Amino acid sequence: KFVVNTLERVVTAKLVLAVLRCLIASASRVKLPYHSAALNCRCEHCQAMEGEFKQLYEKYASSENLLIAEVDCTEEEALCEEMGVDGYPQVMYGDPDAHHNFEADRDFETMAAFIESEKLADAICSIKHKENCDATTRAAYESLEARSLEELKQMQEDVEKELIKKREEAAPKLEALQRQYEEIVNEHDTWWAEHRQKTHYFAIRTLVRSFPSQDNGEDE
Repeated sequence: KFVVNTLERVVTAKLVLAVLRCLIASASRVKLPYHSAALNCRCEHCQAMEGEFKQLYEKYASSENLLIAEVDCTEEEALCEEMGVDGYPQVMYGDPDAHHNFEADRDFETMAAFIESEKLADAICSIKHKENCDATTRAAYESLEARSLEELKQMQEDVEKELIKKREEAAPKLEALQRQYEEIVNEHDTWWAEHRQKTHYFAIRTLVRSFPSQDNGEDE
């Protein structure tokens, strides 16, 4: 875990957060020789990202504005809940108070290029660091700071109500897409079950594998 013992730095730094979790309760801890890091997981996806993420951490280890962090949600459940983690492994980036999910490929080159293109290693602009903001954003933050607690709570509630409304409007469409997806998968599975029987696919594959000098390739 690259970050749990440096939470003060998380508050003031931009954050690229990788959350890796394995559902194997007996997974052993693997010590890593950098920044007191440990990975409490043996799952395939976690292991696949380990090398890429280590490269990313080492590239930006000396950055004053960017923190590369890894969190094990089995141990830091409260932090993961606060960050809104809903899948594993999950990559997030940005201000810890206004973070986003990273949806692109998770190889080192892609993540490093994204950090540079989005200027994540630059000084952060946020409500806590207004000095790094442009005049328009700084004025907006100062206007918010001048409001009372009651006003801010009402503003927060209004925005959250809009979010709930949008989610409710989207729900039927998402359910329809899910049904369509399941129909397509079922149609494909039915076709494949019939086609492989009709073509004697498994018998063909068995015969192909009986020739040791052949390059059999990957299983279907």
